[in-house]
Amino acid sequence: MTAADKLSLAMMVPHTGAVDGVQWAAQHLTSGLARREHAVDLLFHMAGTNHDAWQSITRSRVRLSSPGIVPRSPLASAKTLASVIKAGRHHRWDAVYAHRIDMVNTAAAAALASDARLILYLHNEPASWFSAEKRTMVGVRAVDWVLNPSRFMLDRWQAAGMDGARMSVIPYGVDMTRFRPMDRLARNRGRALRGIDPDAIVVVYAGRLERVKGVHVLADAFAQYAAEESRARLVLVGGIGESMGACGNDYVTQLRGQTDTARTIWWGVTTDVAPVLGLADVMVIPSLWQEPSAVSAVEGLATGIPVLVSRSGGMPEHLEGGFEDLVFEQDSVSALADKLRRYGGWRDEMPRLGDDIRNHAVNRRSLDASVLATEELLRTLMTEQRRRRGG
Repeated sequence: MTAADKLSLAMMVPHTGAVDGVQWAAQHLTSGLARREHAVDLLFHMAGTNHDAWQSITRSRVRLSSPGIVPRSPLASAKTLASVIKAGRHHRWDAVYAHRIDMVNTAAAAALASDARLILYLHNEPASWFSAEKRTMVGVRAVDWVLNPSRFMLDRWQAAGMDGARMSVIPYGVDMTRFRPMDRLARNRGRALRGIDPDAIVVVYAGRLERVKGVHVLADAFAQYAAEESRARLVLVGGIGESMGACGNDYVTQLRGQTDTARTIWWGVTTDVAPVLGLADVMVIPSLWQEPSAVSAVEGLATGIPVLVSRSGGMPEHLEGGFEDLVFEQDSVSALADKLRRYGGWRDEMPRLGDDIRNHAVNRRSLDASVLATEELLRTLMTEQRRRRGG
């Protein structure tokens, strides 16, 4: 890539924690852009457990006093405005990415200060309070393009009032060199460190431990499966959602009561899920809400294991093109248990399945493809800008 092709970008995220899919998706994209030698500066509100990883892939970090610029928080908003104007004038970004709707006013100020294109990457469904016509949402009018991770999400935002002519889908992509199948020797070695038998059938969930994620549905389905399959083991990776409070603790207590302590490993929060997936035979994402897309599903597919997903939001889109059978009906213990019975022993019964799943991920969900699509979009927007100026 020549110097003229390299871009200067601002990536704006609410926090740098390790339990939020928005953060993971934004970090994957940032990593890919940095690997392509684009300069990326991080604008964030709260530092979290994955902050060091963000530091390693960004040129600079600016902490914001608030995620948004809103009348109800005048002091924090003023400080945030000053921060983004200073950073924008210094870096002269080509584009500013905002990864949450409540950051759009802040992002619009940053884009204006640096004469940059403004891209709003909307990962989740429109909030009940959202309206593009709200005076407090003035930054929406400055947006050059809206991105979504799935067709499901694009349809939801278009229905909420976003201009469909300035929207597109760039699916989540992951680094296929980081997420890849683990050979038997390495898998057995890793399992031994966790006290897992090499012949076990390991079912993994990785994400927030909260009710809308459907972990209790998985716990009940796994209990049915494990009653018939003595080799079955359940690995739960993640922590309580940041907004859950005391009810989050109650939910985890409920989960512990549902699971067999001899069959379940509580892995806790990790900033590196790749080694966990390498030990697994099956991944399950049993969401009860309308899951926008879930980058964790792509990570599992890249690892070459079946990823069982509920029929939720944009999740089935990951499996289009031959793997639709991995989808089960939402909030159905029996449907998920049936899928575990079908796919739990795939290494013996369907030995080519892992390679087929890995190839599917490489062909349809690679980080390289997402980054190239991003570059193409940015250059199109910059060309439009020059044309409007008569340049």
